[in-house]
Amino acid sequence: MVDEIELQGTVRTKSGWLAMARAADNRSYLIRKGQALFDGEVIEITAVDVTFRQNVNDPTNPKPFREVTKSLGSRGNGDEGMPDDAHRQVVPGLAFRGRKHAA
Repeated sequence: MVDEIELQGTVRTKSGWLAMARAADNRSYLIRKGQALFDGEVIEITAVDVTFRQNVNDPTNPKPFREVTKSLGSRGNGDEGMPDDAHRQVVPGLAFRGRKHAA
């Protein structure tokens, strides 16, 4: 479900942006633009944001969907803001590949 996804990172590839996200089952997934989810789909992926179109089952709402944007550095409500080094694209586990980390 879109509400339960936590954005962990983004990766730029030759074919466009991918997002690394953690779902409610505590597993990490790579998601692409246009990918269908349980209650929506991925609309756009940028270096720091992923926008979802979430299906809404509310008869009082004139639109059957809402757009939800998740950002790196935010843990849900978006009040925390972006970290100062958010422009760096660091993939966990790959940041020090081939180099020794100084202690």
